[in-house]
Amino acid sequence: MQAVDEFKQLPARTKALLLFLVLAIISMLFTWYSPEVPASRTYAQAPAIKGTANLPKTAVPVVGGTVKVLPKKLVNKVTPLPDEVINDDEKEVTATGEIPPSENGSKVVSVIDTKTGDTVLITKVNPPPLFAFENKRRIGVGYGIGTAGPTAKLFGEYTFLRVGNFHLSAEAEINATATRQTEAKAMAQIDYRW
Repeated sequence: MQAVDEFKQLPARTKALLLFLVLAIISMLFTWYSPEVPASRTYAQAPAIKGTANLPKTAVPVVGGTVKVLPKKLVNKVTPLPDEVINDDEKEVTATGEIPPSENGSKVVSVIDTKTGDTVLITKVNPPPLFAFENKRRIGVGYGIGTAGPTAKLFGEYTFLRVGNFHLSAEAEINATATRQTEAKAMAQIDYRW
């Protein structure tokens, strides 16, 4: 109980900083042990939308008995396809699409019109969860003009928590001016993004 009493006697700023550090550490541990989805420059089969992977598939007749496909060789010229698609005569390309980037991912569904045999891809951006641990880092340099003349800075930022559109970050920066004055800062910050 002595530790609790000592904590109660700490100034409010120190308590806020400790809370900030605890949240940052929890976020780092969460993102460290979470499985990471690697960015890929090649095609990969998308995982099924949760709840649909084990649904039974049924054979549906297509009027005219055919499905419209795109010429694989022409599609391959626009966007290189994997060899297992190009070299397999039993695999065809029925539709293509570009999905705009989304921080929270998207869901994609392939839909075939059984009268025409045409296939289209429909997409839906996932809504952001109310609360999420983030693991976004950035570093950089800047150069510009300030009240003391030319100035340069070196900075780093780690965004680790989001509640709604509010993001919690830690930032460190070093500024230097032409008059050789330097200033170092470490800040906790909250910002609203849209």
